[in-house]
Amino acid sequence: MHVAIGFHPKKASQTPALREQNLIAFRTLVQDSHVSAIGEVGLDFSESSHVWQDQEDLLNDLLPSEIDSKVLVLHCLGMGSGDSVYAIRHLLSILQRNNIPEHQPINFHCFTGNKLMEMWLPVYYNTYFGFTRLVKTYNKS
Repeated sequence: MHVAIGFHPKKASQTPALREQNLIAFRTLVQDSHVSAIGEVGLDFSESSHVWQDQEDLLNDLLPSEIDSKVLVLHCLGMGSGDSVYAIRHLLSILQRNNIPEHQPINFHCFTGNKLMEMWLPVYYNTYFGFTRLVKTYNKS
């Protein structure tokens, strides 16, 4: 059995005490040999903008965890109307600032970025993309 553990971005705005308690549990669990993936983690800009910084802070707290041989399962939603450009670019910059290596295995869960794959793959070439029904709205050019 393989296990994934994560901290969904919608849970980033917990009370400081609860968040710290959950981070401690996360850091302990990620050490377990049965854990093969971290996620889903990331950014969800479909939430109110007043929690975006909480989401970024949480992601910065999670990324230094032992992800070396684990798959990173990313969640990234834009502000609505299929607009995920800002969110995906911001997520990419956070991963780079946290020195996530270019060979990191990544599962980009529910990817809605259309042509943004062309921007993402040169940086993180070991990424697999999962799509939702929104894939039918993608521009083919």
